[in-house]
Amino acid sequence: MDLLVLGASGRCGRLLTRLAIERGHRVTALSRPGSEHTIPPGAGVVLGEATNREDLKPLLDSHQTVLSALGLNRDGPSPWSRLRSPRDLVERVSESVRDRATDDDGFRFIWISAGGVGPSLSKTTAPVRAMIGLGNVGVAYEDLRRAERGLEAVAHASYPVRPVTLLPGDTGTTAGAVERYGLLSTVRRGAVARYMLGAAESQEPLGPPPLLIG
Repeated sequence: MDLLVLGASGRCGRLLTRLAIERGHRVTALSRPGSEHTIPPGAGVVLGEATNREDLKPLLDSHQTVLSALGLNRDGPSPWSRLRSPRDLVERVSESVRDRATDDDGFRFIWISAGGVGPSLSKTTAPVRAMIGLGNVGVAYEDLRRAERGLEAVAHASYPVRPVTLLPGDTGTTAGAVERYGLLSTVRRGAVARYMLGAAESQEPLGPPPLLIG
């Protein structure tokens, strides 16, 4: 399968790219010029900005399946750490995806949103709702909310993956649907990568995604 991976140099994106290559898929990764992070060997690298329609459109047009691990980056773990990404990063990418998906030709966009975005907010506990509203965490959630809303018009092609709190590493497990997102709810990034790749490999229509995975 030919896969386009956005955010392939990020913490989830590297795992997703490596796993896809190990499974024998042909992976193209869009990498920002001057990025300080490396992309796993075996991927074809195209330099460009995901927020630049002229960079992204040819890649979207030439791929039927796109996996995105894009999200807003901060200088540190604190919710008030300075943002290193545009405040509307995912929303801007979603606009290009929406344009591509208006033709119902089997195109699929499987992307990382977050637990607590959209309809999954009703499955979060009060402490989690407070946490996801803090500082620049709240800015990132607003970006994801706008992206989800914008892609509702092409729901047949959009599959938002909403994990609970992400932990580093990969234990070889796969994530699955969960009913509640509390302060102690966690999932490994590798498990989310396996879940996304499983959705990409499925021959079934995407269908509505679970509200939460963990």
